[in-house]
Amino acid sequence: MDPTHSEPQVPEQQWLEPPIPTKNDKFLEQRIEELEQQVAAYDALLNELPDLFERKFQERLAPILERYQLLSEQQTKNEPAADTPLLQSTKSPDNVVRFPEINLMSFLKTRQRSA
Repeated sequence: MDPTHSEPQVPEQQWLEPPIPTKNDKFLEQRIEELEQQVAAYDALLNELPDLFERKFQERLAPILERYQLLSEQQTKNEPAADTPLLQSTKSPDNVVRFPEINLMSFLKTRQRSA
């Protein structure tokens, strides 16, 4: 307070006056708009991301499921009936399963040629 004045002096409030736009201000406003559009585009991509992962997962899973189905069908075709024994018993009394005889010498000769 100045002793000569009875009321305190209040500085003029310059912030109430409208600012004069400059080229830099216009550039910054335009840049803000561009960045807001870019953020909106990224937001839309993020919203699509779970569906994209689900589609990719289904695409990769489909061949595996198809193979599993084919193997399952093949296994049911090759499965013996429940009442059919896995090994047919022979007429020998000890129920030994007999395999065809292997000609050992010819087998060894073919192995030596291939080595």
